[in-house]
Amino acid sequence: TEKSFHQISGFYCGYSRVEKDRKWGIINTNGKIIVPLEYDCIHNFVGRYDWDNVILEKEGRGVRKFDFKKGILI
Repeated sequence: TEKSFHQISGFYCGYSRVEKDRKWGIINTNGKIIVPLEYDCIHNFVGRYDWDNVILEKEGRGVRKFDFKKGILI
């Protein structure tokens, strides 16, 4: 099935942040959803410009982190 997203960020280390219906997730270069689209926001650490590790937020709280280099939730 074809997946459609409202926003797709640039790929970094083979992963991209995607948004649909105001929920964010992460896909790989094959389009496989690695992190489900259930987060309100996915952003890098304040004051840092790299995307090696990002914070995944729900209801204004950082609840998980994703390591782009390893491709895993931490």
